[in-house]
Amino acid sequence: MRIPLLRGRDIAETDNATSPWVVLINKTMADKYWPGADPIGATITAVHMTFPEKPREVIGIVADVRHWSLSIEPYPAMYIPHEQQPASFHANRQHSRFHMTYVLRTRSKPADLIPLVKAAVSKAAPTQAVYDVKTMEQFIDEGTSGQRFLLTLLGIFGAIALLLSAVGIYGVMAYSVVQRTQEIGIRIAMGAAPRAVLGLMLRRGVALTLTGLVIGLGGAYGVTRFIGVTPTDAATFAAASATLAAVALLACLVPALRATRVDPVTALRAG
Repeated sequence: MRIPLLRGRDIAETDNATSPWVVLINKTMADKYWPGADPIGATITAVHMTFPEKPREVIGIVADVRHWSLSIEPYPAMYIPHEQQPASFHANRQHSRFHMTYVLRTRSKPADLIPLVKAAVSKAAPTQAVYDVKTMEQFIDEGTSGQRFLLTLLGIFGAIALLLSAVGIYGVMAYSVVQRTQEIGIRIAMGAAPRAVLGLMLRRGVALTLTGLVIGLGGAYGVTRFIGVTPTDAATFAAASATLAAVALLACLVPALRATRVDPVTALRAG
């Protein structure tokens, strides 16, 4: 599994049923039960885990892994040789020696090896069943399916919110153009260039956008800690702000361009 060995030695083939019992522990367990000390060489007994259990010597410390789920923080864990497992496990349920999981690393496509692995196991142990064969990508996909579903929902809701924001900004700017039609007509009649009218309308949209971004960033700073984003995640804030600003400016651009095509005579007559 390429779990890094931090100190000590790894489990070897010589750690069998007739040799002294040994155990590897993870970093979390070492930090929790031996803070500031070196647990290598210490002897421990796994109470309430197996029966009958013997004292084991700590031979090494390995890095932490998230065994059950990516969302669960690492917890104290031990690794013991398979041949040094007692016959019973947890309340004398006879199953610890009846279940094994093999992990194979290959340079070819993992799915192509499944028939070969089944044939090899069948030849070595005809009575053993091979089941639940999956690639590592499949295991990861299953383990992250819940998070992907939630992120998909958040993405959909975010897209809807972005669309509603664009429609809202467009409506406000379009209404502003209608309200200021006479003013715009007078400016054009007095010689104002289309570029100047466009800038006038865009400045209002930019002001509204900046005001919304300031309020939104302030609110996001207070709630991001509850959704797994650190309050100082500058990349996330910058990307979100840039996206919102671009959408807002596009929503402002259409009414602003319409303002540059106002007919002065029609505008004055409407006034």
